[in-house]
Amino acid sequence: MCLKVGKEVTYLKRIAIGKLQLDEKLPVGSYRLLTDEEIEILKSNE
Repeated sequence: MCLKVGKEVTYLKRIAIGKLQLDEKLPVGSYRLLTDEEIEILKSNE
């Protein structure tokens, strides 16, 4: 998408998936299980 308009992406950080804000304190490459509330937030984005 960026290359199409002559821009190069050199760094990309996902901060949210739909309405779900991601935990910025979670180290790169790590993961954690979603809470029931977070799962419902993701389901509501459909």
